[in-house]
Amino acid sequence: MKKFARLMGIAIAVLTFGACSNNDLSPVSPFDAKEGVVLNTADLYDELGTTSEMREFLADSKNSISVTMLIYDQQGKLVKQLNEKTSSLQPMNVEVKGLDDGKYTLIVAQTAEDDNPVWTLTNQELMDSVKLATIERAMLPATVALGTATETIEVKDGAFKAVVGIKAAGSIIEAEAADLAKDDDIKALSLGYRADIRGMYLDPCRTGIDRLVLLGDSIHRFCEIGDRKTVMRGKRIWKSFTLMCGDNVDVFMCKWNEQENLFNDFTHAQLDLKPGGNYVFYYTFNKQKMLNTYAGDSEGKTKWLAETAEKPYELKPLMQFGVSLADVNKYMKENYGWWSCEAGDELEFDDDLGFWTKKFRAGDMVMSYFFETQDGQNMVYNNYYYYGQIIDIATIGSELERQGYIYKGMLKYPFAEESKFYLYMDAEEKYEVTLVDWGDKVWMISYQPVDPNDLEFLEPAE
Repeated sequence: MKKFARLMGIAIAVLTFGACSNNDLSPVSPFDAKEGVVLNTADLYDELGTTSEMREFLADSKNSISVTMLIYDQQGKLVKQLNEKTSSLQPMNVEVKGLDDGKYTLIVAQTAEDDNPVWTLTNQELMDSVKLATIERAMLPATVALGTATETIEVKDGAFKAVVGIKAAGSIIEAEAADLAKDDDIKALSLGYRADIRGMYLDPCRTGIDRLVLLGDSIHRFCEIGDRKTVMRGKRIWKSFTLMCGDNVDVFMCKWNEQENLFNDFTHAQLDLKPGGNYVFYYTFNKQKMLNTYAGDSEGKTKWLAETAEKPYELKPLMQFGVSLADVNKYMKENYGWWSCEAGDELEFDDDLGFWTKKFRAGDMVMSYFFETQDGQNMVYNNYYYYGQIIDIATIGSELERQGYIYKGMLKYPFAEESKFYLYMDAEEKYEVTLVDWGDKVWMISYQPVDPNDLEFLEPAE
């Protein structure tokens, strides 16, 4: 709950509507002899980058764009509701009659639908309670993205004109699963986050988390990538719409666990979600790669794929020992932005080592930083821990040597005779890097300043 409250507290501050005052709403539309509303329905899909998907969606005669217009008086009571549908991305002209002279608030909501509409308008009689709700725990494809707009209109002599541009109420996340093999024990894949969002209120006076219809913080699978056969056939990309927004939103990729009959998350990444954004969550099942998860924009994905193809075993922890947790967080965000923080902002105490630790995860790899104090002062060392079954110890030793570390020999600890400790140092012998083979292709690499006590157990290489 604490992580959810922090996440959501920063999350929804930038949804579509302005604040409640007239100064924050769109300017009063100027009077014109021709009354009505001009709706630019294509604006929503241009903003989200889904215009081509919408053209394909609308080519089916049963599909359409659905627009709801709600007009409220100055007391927030509904005076008129109009519902329009179109199969075109051209501007819509909607005639509005029967309004008395005065000022009103016009709320517009736009989505698309087929035979089974996803969004349901409820409580529209009063502006402070009107909302668009989704069906229970809905996973929303990009085609049913929700867009909204709010205008203050002024009717004179029974007429007005408003030109409305629809803005996205959320963002698009493109999920991609690559390199899935026939022998992978994967029945189905999806994306999720820790928030059960069931819709949003349309009242422009609502701000922050109060705009979302929330029913808890259990993991909500919001994007269905597909079952294993679908992914294997090449349908490995799925675009989904989400109302979630904010910085450092934890997104999970989940796989179906047949024995437990539920979805388990197996990799995490953090996304900075903004309304109108278009993001990518990518995972490769290529077991020869440590860096298997990317989350960010599409341009960043292209760069990331090129970098990881060149250096699939890149090992680059922060080597400035003595720094604080704030320095570590900054470094990780700049260099490992797709790695998810396991324990939020809190440090966990490691009873075996006697230090406070902060962990980051990407797939089968965990990176941990260890501090002397609970508030994250004086980083004393760090390590990588690999739980996978493919990347062997020899490969990692070669990677350390490629990075310039020199093999010095083995550390023979009498208290850990069943494990193998390979000691490497930098050319200046300022740092020691210990590669530990725990067996079963599970290994760890620890980084720290040279400790003379460790050298007492060194059996030098020949």
